[in-house]
Amino acid sequence: CWRMSRIRANIWAACSRIRRRSSRAKPGRYVPVATRDAAWNRGAYLAEGISHCGACHTPRGALGAERKDKAYAGAAIDNWIAPPLDKTNPAPIAWNQAELVAYLGTGVSLYHGTAAGPMAAVPRGLAHLPGSDVAAIATYFTSFNGSAARAGQDAALIQKALATDRVGTGLQYDAGTRLFTAACASCHYNGGKGLNPLRPDLALNSTVHLDDPTNLIRVILYGIDAKDGAPGVVMPAFGTGFTNADVARIAAYLRATRTTKAAWPDLEQKVATIRAT
Repeated sequence: CWRMSRIRANIWAACSRIRRRSSRAKPGRYVPVATRDAAWNRGAYLAEGISHCGACHTPRGALGAERKDKAYAGAAIDNWIAPPLDKTNPAPIAWNQAELVAYLGTGVSLYHGTAAGPMAAVPRGLAHLPGSDVAAIATYFTSFNGSAARAGQDAALIQKALATDRVGTGLQYDAGTRLFTAACASCHYNGGKGLNPLRPDLALNSTVHLDDPTNLIRVILYGIDAKDGAPGVVMPAFGTGFTNADVARIAAYLRATRTTKAAWPDLEQKVATIRAT
């Protein structure tokens, strides 16, 4: 009993210190950064304040507060992974101004796919804002996500992705290749005419390049319905027809053929856990 009393006392003291620190916060108006232009300041105000993008995309500490030292470094949210919005985002093609404006304004990106999961509602909300506000948010994030340093690399990456699309189109005996070819390739194939945003190229898609396969697995299991992503375009759900092993084989195949990253471990167990959640 004495030990439990001491533990409760320590917890109470820690909470009291946090409350005291919180009480010293001084609410006020956003103060523009003098070294930045109007568009950047507008974007910072919207992203940090009203939109509060960090609520999903910033990891949290033990007590639930956003880690300012890891701002926009990506985090788990509502059984999905909110990808990094900083330089650590693993997508082959950087999220430049045009891509962010398209994705935030319509839910569809030429290179990165469509909005799904908790993110799906964001473009629907931002659609009510003036286009200049969406552009301002993009301006804010491109100021620190490293996209400017990667400009000029897109053409080579696109050609590499289009060439990768042809992998597995012939007679194949690998189980993962056969599953992907039968269930996925007819939609996720672009060929020589270039990219089609309604047929996301998985060699460029963020979900295949993330360290965690959760988003890819969830999309395979549950699909993307008509109200999310591209208007009127549906990604079917394969959860009722595929076993956990089937989904794991497709995920492993994409990771091996569409990226140069290490294989995801324990994929079948990961699929089972997500299906049971």
